[in-house]
Amino acid sequence: MAVIQIDQSDVEQIRAILSGMGSAVQFGTKVAINKTAYEVRSAERAEMQRVFDRPIRYTLNSLKVQTASSQNGMEASDWFKKPADSGAERKSHYLEPQVFGGPRRDKASERLLKIKGVLPINQQWVPTPATKYDSAGNPNKGQIQQILSGLQAFLEINAQQNATARSRRRNRVRREVSVAKDQRGNPYGIRFNGRLVYYFVKPKYPKRFKFYEVGEHKAHEILPGLLQSEIRRSIARYAARHGGNMRPSRGLLARFG
Repeated sequence: MAVIQIDQSDVEQIRAILSGMGSAVQFGTKVAINKTAYEVRSAERAEMQRVFDRPIRYTLNSLKVQTASSQNGMEASDWFKKPADSGAERKSHYLEPQVFGGPRRDKASERLLKIKGVLPINQQWVPTPATKYDSAGNPNKGQIQQILSGLQAFLEINAQQNATARSRRRNRVRREVSVAKDQRGNPYGIRFNGRLVYYFVKPKYPKRFKFYEVGEHKAHEILPGLLQSEIRRSIARYAARHGGNMRPSRGLLARFG
């Protein structure tokens, strides 16, 4: 008769080994998920550079990765960083209309123009070919400042930035700012030194930034391989650290009699 016995101390040791192996698998999984998330973000940044005209660093760095952990269910994600002026309120990021399409939220300059009564409440302003641009292809902030100042659009708190009749006389550079109106007296844009530099429109953006499509494609491409390699690496590290303890002290005892 063959009697198979497992010493109780071996059972506890095997349980400890299996528990450690499970932790190693979990750690390898977490590493693979997080590496995938960062690779997804890199792919989405590359897509920004493809679809946007000379995106600035601020735009390219607008995505934030939330890494996976045992506390959040081993789930990693990336999305746009919270707008700096949003506070506790949920405000959309300025790039979200490029993902979903549709309207965007008002810029600070547009809010000032609406308070002043220059810009119709249901419209926004967009640059024209006559607008001054910076090296990144965005509307020049200095010109926007001059327009707001010329229109007396700043609030009381920024009153020192407003152009007065006296300051206009002192300024040697001709900077005439006016609201362009149609025959019915409805405003449709801003003129700067006689040139129409901004239109008033109801913009509706098409979907340009394939955020989800690019992210899903990249994740499906690399996650399976990363899971396999990172789990293997994690188990190998665990085995190297606990090499002497990976075998039960007495093993399986087989007695024949």
